[in-house]
Amino acid sequence: MRNSLLISCLITAGILSACNSGGSSSDSGGDQPSQQWTNQIGAASNGGGRITYDPVKNMAYRDYESGGKVLCMVSGSASASTPWDCNTLNNNLPSNISIGSTNVVTDNSGNVYAFGAGNSQSYLLKYDGSSWTSYPLTGAPTDGNSIGDSIFFYNGNFYAVSYSGSSGNVTTNLVGYNSSGSYVGSINNLYNGSSQLQYATSAIYNGRIYVTANNQVQSINLANPSDIQNFTAIPSPAGGMTIGLTVNSSGIVACNIYGIFSNSLNNGGWSNIGYTYSITQSGQTAYIGCMYAASKGNKALVVGYTPDSGSGVNAVYLQP
Repeated sequence: MRNSLLISCLITAGILSACNSGGSSSDSGGDQPSQQWTNQIGAASNGGGRITYDPVKNMAYRDYESGGKVLCMVSGSASASTPWDCNTLNNNLPSNISIGSTNVVTDNSGNVYAFGAGNSQSYLLKYDGSSWTSYPLTGAPTDGNSIGDSIFFYNGNFYAVSYSGSSGNVTTNLVGYNSSGSYVGSINNLYNGSSQLQYATSAIYNGRIYVTANNQVQSINLANPSDIQNFTAIPSPAGGMTIGLTVNSSGIVACNIYGIFSNSLNNGGWSNIGYTYSITQSGQTAYIGCMYAASKGNKALVVGYTPDSGSGVNAVYLQP
């Protein structure tokens, strides 16, 4: 067990000091979480790992950095003792091409996609279950903007993040490509915020992209970016930033270290719906939430905490 380091981090973050002896106080995100999420998918493992779920093949995917991008996968029905496969996806990459995006997406047909780079060229990479195919990205205008590291799937196309501006005032665009890597158009001036839009803190559902920044959530119409819905703030003490978000027919699920929170699509208000780990010290209990999230049907899959999270070991849990 490596609880000591994690406890030290929690004290530094102010989590334990914000909790009373009976559970979370009002300063730590509202009501005490209702239950611990214990339905673990795959074994606990090193690496943070943004998570993606493919309903066609019932597979979950994660990524982490280890001398380069490493992609791992496991069945969406795997037991907590089943190790993640971190070899198959990485051993079959095309020669001299490395994965550049911090996440993968699926296309509703069982294929996995990522952006990659190599040979002085950017690529759309497709994994069909047995091998990768690389498609050079072509035709996009060169507007001088920096290209971010996320990939999104929407309306049959794949989108990279293009952004301009400086820290504190950043404009995000989405640059679209079809499944062969050809440019199909951009969604310009989609989001303005303190930093660029990222996959981990946003999710696309029913033609809208949901974005969280500074614990605020916006829903933006991808066909008409001026159509914006603002949600009430996600409960969290100062400094407890929301770092994971997913959306499905049941509503929005958001992750931060203080808990797992949900809200309806019509902004009915946030509820603390659980935690993945708890620590008690000197009569104070901290209920710890999650880092990243994806959807499996109308439930959330989250990357959450374990007794060894202080040394970088985390696990994936399915919403009860």
